[in-house]
Amino acid sequence: MRKSKKVLWLLIASVAAIAFPAQQVLAASQMQSSAMDRIATFLTQPLVIAALLILAGLSFGIELFTKGFSAFGIIGLIFVFIYFFSHIMLGSASWILVLIFVIGFVLVLLEVVVPGGIVGTLGVLGVLISIFLAGFEDWFTIMIALACALLVMWATILIMIKVLGKRMNIFRKLVLRESTKTEEGYVSSENRPELVGKSGKTKTALRPAGTMVLDGNLIDVVSEGDFIESDVTVTVVKVEGMRVVVRKGE
Repeated sequence: MRKSKKVLWLLIASVAAIAFPAQQVLAASQMQSSAMDRIATFLTQPLVIAALLILAGLSFGIELFTKGFSAFGIIGLIFVFIYFFSHIMLGSASWILVLIFVIGFVLVLLEVVVPGGIVGTLGVLGVLISIFLAGFEDWFTIMIALACALLVMWATILIMIKVLGKRMNIFRKLVLRESTKTEEGYVSSENRPELVGKSGKTKTALRPAGTMVLDGNLIDVVSEGDFIESDVTVTVVKVEGMRVVVRKGE
Protein backbone atom coordinates (compact mmCIF):
# COMPACT_ATOMS: atom_id res chain seq x y z
CA MET A 1 0.00 0.00 0.00
CA ARG A 2 2.81 2.36 0.91
CA LYS A 3 4.58 1.53 -2.34
CA SER A 4 1.40 2.35 -4.29
CA LYS A 5 1.14 5.71 -2.57
CA LYS A 6 4.80 6.46 -3.29
CA VAL A 7 4.32 5.57 -6.93
CA LEU A 8 1.19 7.74 -7.10
CA TRP A 9 2.96 10.75 -5.57
CA LEU A 10 5.90 10.18 -7.86
CA LEU A 11 3.60 10.24 -10.89
CA ILE A 12 1.89 13.42 -9.66
CA ALA A 13 5.24 15.09 -9.06
CA SER A 14 6.46 14.06 -12.52
CA VAL A 15 3.34 15.39 -14.23
CA ALA A 16 3.62 18.66 -12.29
CA ALA A 17 7.30 18.98 -13.21
CA ILE A 18 6.47 18.58 -16.88
CA ALA A 19 3.24 20.60 -16.95
CA PHE A 20 4.48 23.67 -15.06
CA PRO A 21 7.39 24.51 -17.42
CA ALA A 22 5.17 23.73 -20.42
CA GLN A 23 2.59 26.16 -19.10
CA GLN A 24 5.28 28.82 -18.70
CA VAL A 25 6.51 28.22 -22.26
CA LEU A 26 2.95 28.42 -23.58
CA ALA A 27 2.31 31.67 -21.71
CA ALA A 28 5.58 33.16 -22.98
CA SER A 29 4.72 32.08 -26.51
CA GLN A 30 1.30 33.69 -26.25
CA MET A 31 2.83 36.93 -24.93
CA GLN A 32 5.36 36.96 -27.77
CA SER A 33 2.62 36.31 -30.31
CA SER A 34 0.54 39.12 -28.84
CA ALA A 35 3.49 41.52 -29.01
CA MET A 36 4.13 40.61 -32.66
CA ASP A 37 0.45 41.17 -33.44
CA ARG A 38 0.57 44.62 -31.86
CA ILE A 39 3.68 45.50 -33.88
CA ALA A 40 2.06 44.24 -37.09
CA THR A 41 -1.13 46.18 -36.33
CA PHE A 42 0.90 49.35 -35.82
CA LEU A 43 2.87 48.84 -39.04
CA THR A 44 -0.34 48.44 -41.05
CA GLN A 45 -1.83 51.74 -39.92
CA PRO A 46 -2.55 54.02 -42.93
CA LEU A 47 0.01 56.69 -41.96
CA VAL A 48 2.71 54.09 -41.26
CA ILE A 49 2.04 52.34 -44.58
CA ALA A 50 2.31 55.66 -46.40
CA ALA A 51 5.54 56.50 -44.56
CA LEU A 52 7.10 53.11 -45.40
CA LEU A 53 6.28 53.34 -49.10
CA ILE A 54 7.24 57.02 -49.39
CA LEU A 55 10.61 56.39 -47.74
CA ALA A 56 11.10 53.41 -50.06
CA GLY A 57 10.31 55.60 -53.08
CA LEU A 58 12.75 58.26 -51.88
CA SER A 59 15.49 55.67 -51.38
CA PHE A 60 14.96 54.08 -54.81
CA GLY A 61 14.89 57.54 -56.43
CA ILE A 62 18.33 58.32 -55.02
CA GLU A 63 19.54 54.81 -55.87
CA LEU A 64 19.03 55.54 -59.57
CA PHE A 65 21.95 57.98 -59.41
CA THR A 66 24.43 55.82 -57.53
CA LYS A 67 27.00 53.45 -58.95
CA GLY A 68 26.01 49.80 -58.68
CA PHE A 69 23.57 48.81 -55.94
CA SER A 70 24.23 51.05 -52.95
CA ALA A 71 22.94 51.44 -49.40
CA PHE A 72 19.97 53.48 -50.67
CA GLY A 73 18.68 50.47 -52.60
CA ILE A 74 19.10 48.24 -49.54
CA ILE A 75 17.27 50.74 -47.33
CA GLY A 76 14.43 50.95 -49.86
CA LEU A 77 14.13 47.15 -49.89
CA ILE A 78 14.06 47.07 -46.08
CA PHE A 79 11.11 49.49 -46.01
CA VAL A 80 9.24 47.40 -48.59
CA PHE A 81 9.90 44.12 -46.78
CA ILE A 82 8.70 45.62 -43.49
CA TYR A 83 5.50 46.51 -45.32
CA PHE A 84 5.13 42.94 -46.64
CA PHE A 85 6.00 41.17 -43.38
CA SER A 86 3.56 43.23 -41.32
CA HIS A 87 0.72 42.24 -43.66
CA ILE A 88 1.87 38.61 -43.65
CA MET A 89 1.83 38.53 -39.84
CA LEU A 90 -1.78 39.72 -39.87
CA GLY A 91 -2.70 37.14 -42.50
CA SER A 92 -3.71 39.66 -45.18
CA ALA A 93 -0.80 38.77 -47.49
CA SER A 94 1.18 35.69 -48.47
CA TRP A 95 4.77 34.87 -49.31
CA ILE A 96 3.72 34.46 -52.93
CA LEU A 97 3.37 38.24 -53.17
CA VAL A 98 6.88 38.64 -51.78
CA LEU A 99 8.11 36.25 -54.48
CA ILE A 100 6.29 38.29 -57.15
CA PHE A 101 7.92 41.47 -55.82
CA VAL A 102 11.39 39.87 -55.84
CA ILE A 103 10.91 38.60 -59.41
CA GLY A 104 9.69 42.04 -60.51
CA PHE A 105 12.63 43.76 -58.84
CA VAL A 106 15.08 41.38 -60.53
CA LEU A 107 13.46 42.13 -63.90
CA VAL A 108 13.94 45.84 -63.28
CA LEU A 109 17.62 45.20 -62.58
CA LEU A 110 17.88 43.12 -65.76
CA GLU A 111 16.62 46.11 -67.76
CA VAL A 112 20.13 47.52 -67.42
CA VAL A 113 21.49 44.49 -69.30
CA VAL A 114 18.59 43.67 -71.64
CA PRO A 115 17.65 46.70 -73.78
CA GLY A 116 14.16 47.42 -75.06
CA GLY A 117 12.16 48.41 -72.00
CA ILE A 118 9.86 45.34 -72.01
CA VAL A 119 11.69 43.53 -69.21
CA GLY A 120 11.79 46.66 -67.07
CA THR A 121 8.11 47.42 -67.66
CA LEU A 122 7.12 43.89 -66.62
CA GLY A 123 9.28 44.26 -63.54
CA VAL A 124 7.69 47.55 -62.52
CA LEU A 125 4.21 46.06 -62.98
CA GLY A 126 5.17 43.07 -60.83
CA VAL A 127 6.48 45.32 -58.07
CA LEU A 128 3.43 47.60 -58.04
CA ILE A 129 0.88 44.77 -58.28
CA SER A 130 2.49 42.79 -55.44
CA ILE A 131 2.52 45.83 -53.15
CA PHE A 132 -1.10 46.66 -54.01
CA LEU A 133 -2.38 43.11 -53.45
CA ALA A 134 -0.56 42.82 -50.11
CA GLY A 135 -2.72 45.60 -48.70
CA PHE A 136 -5.81 44.95 -50.80
CA GLU A 137 -8.07 44.78 -47.73
CA ASP A 138 -7.57 48.54 -47.44
CA TRP A 139 -7.13 49.17 -51.16
CA PHE A 140 -7.93 52.89 -51.01
CA THR A 141 -5.14 53.53 -48.50
CA ILE A 142 -2.69 51.49 -50.58
CA MET A 143 -3.58 53.40 -53.76
CA ILE A 144 -3.00 56.75 -52.02
CA ALA A 145 0.23 55.52 -50.42
CA LEU A 146 1.53 54.14 -53.73
CA ALA A 147 0.64 57.37 -55.53
CA CYS A 148 2.49 59.42 -52.90
CA ALA A 149 5.51 57.10 -53.08
CA LEU A 150 5.70 57.35 -56.87
CA LEU A 151 5.28 61.14 -56.68
CA VAL A 152 8.13 61.43 -54.16
CA MET A 153 10.31 59.15 -56.29
CA TRP A 154 9.61 61.20 -59.43
CA ALA A 155 10.22 64.48 -57.57
CA THR A 156 13.53 63.09 -56.30
CA ILE A 157 14.58 62.20 -59.85
CA LEU A 158 13.67 65.67 -61.13
CA ILE A 159 15.57 67.38 -58.31
CA MET A 160 18.64 65.23 -58.91
CA ILE A 161 18.61 65.96 -62.65
CA LYS A 162 17.32 69.53 -62.91
CA VAL A 163 18.62 71.07 -59.70
CA LEU A 164 21.73 69.08 -58.80
CA GLY A 165 22.72 68.33 -62.38
CA LYS A 166 23.20 64.60 -61.73
CA ARG A 167 23.10 61.91 -64.41
CA MET A 168 21.44 58.55 -63.93
CA ASN A 169 23.80 55.60 -63.84
CA ILE A 170 21.17 52.83 -64.04
CA PHE A 171 17.62 52.31 -65.28
CA ARG A 172 18.09 54.85 -68.07
CA LYS A 173 15.38 53.27 -70.22
CA LEU A 174 12.75 53.43 -67.47
CA VAL A 175 12.86 57.20 -67.06
CA LEU A 176 11.26 59.56 -69.55
CA ARG A 177 13.61 62.33 -70.56
CA GLU A 178 14.19 64.39 -73.67
CA SER A 179 16.30 62.72 -76.32
CA THR A 180 19.50 64.52 -77.22
CA LYS A 181 20.23 63.23 -80.70
CA THR A 182 23.08 64.55 -82.79
CA GLU A 183 20.77 65.43 -85.67
CA GLU A 184 18.84 67.75 -83.36
CA GLY A 185 21.96 69.76 -82.70
CA TYR A 186 23.11 68.10 -79.47
CA VAL A 187 26.58 66.68 -78.95
CA SER A 188 27.89 64.45 -76.20
CA SER A 189 30.02 66.18 -73.60
CA GLU A 190 31.52 62.94 -72.31
CA ASN A 191 35.30 62.97 -72.05
CA ARG A 192 35.73 66.39 -73.69
CA PRO A 193 38.28 68.31 -71.59
CA GLU A 194 38.97 70.54 -74.60
CA LEU A 195 35.74 72.39 -73.81
CA VAL A 196 37.35 74.03 -70.77
CA GLY A 197 37.91 77.72 -71.40
CA LYS A 198 35.49 77.97 -74.32
CA SER A 199 32.61 80.42 -74.21
CA GLY A 200 29.11 80.42 -75.64
CA LYS A 201 25.58 81.56 -74.88
CA THR A 202 22.96 79.81 -72.80
CA LYS A 203 20.09 78.40 -74.83
CA THR A 204 17.91 77.91 -71.77
CA ALA A 205 18.05 79.30 -68.26
CA LEU A 206 20.40 77.40 -65.94
CA ARG A 207 18.64 76.44 -62.67
CA PRO A 208 21.47 75.35 -62.39
CA ALA A 209 21.12 72.76 -65.19
CA GLY A 210 20.26 73.69 -68.77
CA THR A 211 21.78 73.92 -72.26
CA MET A 212 24.16 76.26 -74.02
CA VAL A 213 25.22 76.85 -77.61
CA LEU A 214 28.92 76.17 -78.15
CA ASP A 215 30.48 76.15 -81.61
CA GLY A 216 27.02 75.80 -83.13
CA ASN A 217 26.09 72.78 -81.00
CA LEU A 218 23.75 72.40 -78.04
CA ILE A 219 25.44 71.02 -74.92
CA ASP A 220 23.94 70.08 -71.56
CA VAL A 221 25.64 72.13 -68.87
CA VAL A 222 25.26 73.07 -65.22
CA SER A 223 26.22 76.30 -63.50
CA GLU A 224 28.32 76.49 -60.32
CA GLY A 225 25.09 76.85 -58.39
CA ASP A 226 23.89 80.27 -59.50
CA PHE A 227 20.81 80.94 -61.60
CA ILE A 228 21.79 82.13 -65.09
CA GLU A 229 19.24 83.45 -67.56
CA SER A 230 18.99 82.37 -71.20
CA ASP A 231 21.01 84.13 -73.94
CA VAL A 232 23.81 84.98 -71.53
CA THR A 233 27.51 84.44 -72.26
CA VAL A 234 29.03 81.66 -70.13
CA THR A 235 32.44 79.99 -70.01
CA VAL A 236 33.20 76.33 -69.42
CA VAL A 237 35.31 76.10 -66.27
CA LYS A 238 35.30 72.36 -65.64
CA VAL A 239 34.40 69.02 -67.29
CA GLU A 240 33.74 66.00 -65.07
CA GLY A 241 32.81 63.10 -67.32
CA MET A 242 29.42 64.07 -68.77
CA ARG A 243 29.05 67.01 -66.37
CA VAL A 244 30.05 70.34 -67.91
CA VAL A 245 30.30 73.19 -65.41
CA VAL A 246 30.01 76.78 -66.65
CA ARG A 247 30.40 80.23 -65.13
CA LYS A 248 28.74 83.47 -66.16
CA GLY A 249 31.03 85.60 -68.30
CA GLU A 250 32.38 88.86 -67.02
